Amino acid sequence: MTEIDAQSAAALLRWEAYAGWDLSEKPAAVLHQAHLDRSDFGSTFVFLGNGNFVKWSAIRALRFLINICGLTYAEARSAVDHYAKNKLMLDAVPATQEAETAKEIMTGCADIIEAVDTVNHMLSVLNPDDTMVVQYWKNVLDIIQSYQSKPMNTGIENW
Repeated sequence: MTEIDAQSAAALLRWEAYAGWDLSEKPAAVLHQAHLDRSDFGSTFVFLGNGNFVKWSAIRALRFLINICGLTYAEARSAVDHYAKNKLMLDAVPATQEAETAKEIMTGCADIIEAVDTVNHMLSVLNPDDTMVVQYWKNVLDIIQSYQSKPMNTGIENW
């Protein structure tokens, strides 16, 4: 597993505190910054699932690490991949049915593009030998990709 540099690790710690994860393990300065970040950004950089529970969103974590913490895209992507592989429980099939997971992801994401990217990121960091887990997330992706978005009213006929 590739390690990340100190700046990327600090940025992930800041995002994790902003998201409200593992707060008991954070230094007071990090918790203070997280309070300021939540005041400034609200839930812009987190994916709120059912009951406003913060769920993993690679794209929103990337945006925070790049736009707020100043990492380059390459540094942020490496950090997000590292975080997902080391901190998320990726070795078990979620308890919910694929359709329910797809619906929750679609509800929490800004649009289908973000939802597809979220699931594609999950697939990119999974152990390919965990075939049941991989197949679960492929099924979720298929469901999301089959959703029909309502077209915007642009006022232009036959667009």
